[in-house]
Amino acid sequence: MSGGFPELPLHPEGRSPELPVSERGAIAAALAASKVGQGELVAAVDLGTNTALLVIAKVEGGGVVIVEEHGATPRLGAGLARTEMLEDVALERTLEVLRHFKERMEINGVAADHRRFVGTAVLRRAKDAQRLIERAHVELGIVLEVLPEEEEARLSYEAGIASGASADAVVIDVGGGSTELAWSSGEGRASIPIGAVVLTESWIGLGGEAPLFDGGWPGLIEAVESAASALPSGVAKERECILVGGAAVNLACLDRSLEVFDVRLAEGWELDVSALEEARDRLSLMKLEDRYELPVEPGRAEILPAGLACFAGVLRRIGAERVRVTTRGLRHSLVAELALRVAEGS
Repeated sequence: MSGGFPELPLHPEGRSPELPVSERGAIAAALAASKVGQGELVAAVDLGTNTALLVIAKVEGGGVVIVEEHGATPRLGAGLARTEMLEDVALERTLEVLRHFKERMEINGVAADHRRFVGTAVLRRAKDAQRLIERAHVELGIVLEVLPEEEEARLSYEAGIASGASADAVVIDVGGGSTELAWSSGEGRASIPIGAVVLTESWIGLGGEAPLFDGGWPGLIEAVESAASALPSGVAKERECILVGGAAVNLACLDRSLEVFDVRLAEGWELDVSALEEARDRLSLMKLEDRYELPVEPGRAEILPAGLACFAGVLRRIGAERVRVTTRGLRHSLVAELALRVAEGS
């Protein structure tokens, strides 16, 4: 990771005020009180191996209108491939981000029962995940859920379909610790235990540490191909393919040759799988400091080659030739479900 933690905001209108900690609670309470009666709000947090993402939305007619989106890179899964445990410093970074996200909910007046906090592969993999879950509850009053693989695939699928894809589309979500697929109206689902953070740490080295295994980049590619072999061959032939996740969004900005990273310009971008593979290979040969000059998020530059390798291996296995990127993710599916619940009055 580079400096400037936490990295906020993702949404251009979601800028967070820099307030002294001692003043935040009182100001948040006052702002929340002033917004009572201005419409129901819902919020969801997706805590992954590399990033933590927040979306706050207003319920309108059973649907949602985004109010704020924020993202940070606490990299909770740093060291996980090596020890299967959460590092203390990563846990503290994550708690600070969750604290900040909860404050944003309170500032906006999101009711406590209109919020969801979920963790994905990082909490499924860590043997001591309960340590974070308990501290989040005791120190922050947050109930942090652990999503099963199939539920993560379902929510990612719903996000992909909501971006305008047909129900028959194949949705692929590459995260920091796992990769999920869903197809055939969401009835077909699969999850494989490879992701950008785990692969980088295992084969390339993360944060200046030596890699866990010998083999370097060729070893990483072989690991991806081995994991992808568990997926149904050719399932994407003659089907639309939607890419979900931070690696996909950064790929779109790269492929568009933007001057700077801009999440707003990634939505709906289409490219051939061959172009994805070219980007993967080009980035894998670059020094990390040179990747920081590209239109990518600083917190993703180190792990982006591995993320693209995941996408490439999966897409070749399932027979895809062309893909479309969406900036939507499982957090958007979560707020959509919360909004439906609010609209139904449950």
